[in-house]
Amino acid sequence: EQLKKDNCQIIYILGVEGAIHHGFTPILEALAKSQVDPNTGKAYEVTYAPKVLRSALFGLYQEKRDMDDPTLIAKVFRELCPETDDGKTKRIIIEDSSFPSGAMDDPRSYRIRRQASWMTSTMEEVANDELAINHPVNLKKFYELYSQHANVQFILLNRPFLETMASHANDWGEEVAGRSNMIRGFMLILKRFLDHLRQEEESNNSGGMRGGNKKKALSTIVCADKIMSKNYESDYEATMARQHILDYLTKFLGWPSSRCPECYNTWKESKKDPAKVLGEKNLGLMLNDMKELEGMWPPLDVIGSGLPEQQCSL
Repeated sequence: EQLKKDNCQIIYILGVEGAIHHGFTPILEALAKSQVDPNTGKAYEVTYAPKVLRSALFGLYQEKRDMDDPTLIAKVFRELCPETDDGKTKRIIIEDSSFPSGAMDDPRSYRIRRQASWMTSTMEEVANDELAINHPVNLKKFYELYSQHANVQFILLNRPFLETMASHANDWGEEVAGRSNMIRGFMLILKRFLDHLRQEEESNNSGGMRGGNKKKALSTIVCADKIMSKNYESDYEATMARQHILDYLTKFLGWPSSRCPECYNTWKESKKDPAKVLGEKNLGLMLNDMKELEGMWPPLDVIGSGLPEQQCSL
């Protein structure tokens, strides 16, 4: 039974909207597809954003059942991790929906939609709002329900705040100041969830140490700025840093190999200058908002291993 659970691995790439999921997810997917189980010689089966999981977690595709409905959870694992070979095939499921997701008038059937009120709320008000805590999914509930059946781990994707805000500055007609309130609120929601996960890790490991086996870490961090070549003086430095990121991700996920020459083939760096995109007025507002994040975000106190590539810029 434990083998079946270990061979069904769900990885959620956490991040606020604008954290460059579209750039990082293909890297992780390529790394997963390059893996071969050393015990069986079989390649890992990798699924990105499966419809059955998104309907279960977010209520998409007109799913009417509650997230904790046992029949819905059973359907997810029946489709994604079938017991066709006694659970011996390693199956990797990758999800990366951002916080928040969708649009206020999104035609998709989110259980809880993006709310206009988040734009006019403070960071704390957003983080304490029940609708926000459950959008697009309640992470605590997801972990509690799904970790009973699978090895669930989280990768926090962080991008510098000004770049994050500039990435969607002209989308949906939302004012930058309002978006900042919302984005910072979701950063606090993610921070609180990671605090919760760290407590889970400590509890698991205190029991595991008595038994002689330390449990896997539940979360780690990837800094988008540590992938970007513009932040290095040479191509060699950038290549080495990118490999180090693959090395620690492979170790975190318990995979056999970090060798993946094609992993960064799809990576494209944004040419946007955040200051120019935001404009002088908004830039001043964002720099002021950043002060509210100091010491809270990135949440390095509860995540990461202190490696140079994990020292994300605010």
